[in-house]
Amino acid sequence: MTLTEVFLDLLMSQHSIRPQVSAEVSDMAMLRLLAREIDAITLVPRVVIRDELKNKTLVELHCIDQIRESFYAITPSRHFPNSLVKEIVQPLIHKKSSSKKRTTTSRR
Repeated sequence: MTLTEVFLDLLMSQHSIRPQVSAEVSDMAMLRLLAREIDAITLVPRVVIRDELKNKTLVELHCIDQIRESFYAITPSRHFPNSLVKEIVQPLIHKKSSSKKRTTTSRR
């Protein structure tokens, strides 16, 4: 059970909500599909259903600000690197290494 699931269970318990669970899914693509296809309330990260919200296929009923989901991009080393991926990832790597340097310097 993930921390998100534990928090959601606790939140529902505090409000005396006893959901009838139809499915538990941890795959974002499957969450998106279920949100679109089933006639039920679904807890889905907003970023996963951004297009459906924009074109009004889905409607956001409530945002639970206390629940946060982290998304990461992992790229393997390649013999022929993709220049577009490098263009996106390089500034993030530089930003992270710069903040580490500042933290190290400030500790001295």
